[in-house]
Amino acid sequence: MTVAIKTTNSNRRVGNRTNKVTSLEQKRLTIIAPATDLKVKELPNTGSLPLWMRSLQNLQQGSKIVTSILVGTCLSVYGSTVYCQQMWKQQFHELENLRRTEEQLIIANETLKHKMAQMAEAPGTGLVPPNPGQIIFLEPAPPRYIPPTPPHPGNKWEDILPNPFGY
Repeated sequence: MTVAIKTTNSNRRVGNRTNKVTSLEQKRLTIIAPATDLKVKELPNTGSLPLWMRSLQNLQQGSKIVTSILVGTCLSVYGSTVYCQQMWKQQFHELENLRRTEEQLIIANETLKHKMAQMAEAPGTGLVPPNPGQIIFLEPAPPRYIPPTPPHPGNKWEDILPNPFGY
């Protein structure tokens, strides 16, 4: 393959100046492509790779896949751990707020009970202490008897107990 190199003068004629070629003058190099088209030669095939080289390549491909899976697993476990910690922190703060609110409600409830007891003890409210002779006792109702029905293989619960107890 041959390549021709053509040099061109970078200084142009300006006004009355003369065009002198000096050794310090800059020159541009232009590469001119050869006139004939060259074809790329195909390298000869030396045969297949040795067994140890193929096994190393397979091992490398397998390790890439395993590494990708492990990285993905590690990232997902890390992300879920961070997410769970954030959720636990939020829920813990909410629990602490609820505990504080519960304590405040208990204090307010006990304060109201104390004030009501003081108001009940004050004269002129019309309240009297309980008297055991004024207590009303109620007798419990007799239990209802529902005769048991023998279960049949085709019976449903609606057939055994037609009316619900709660109504």
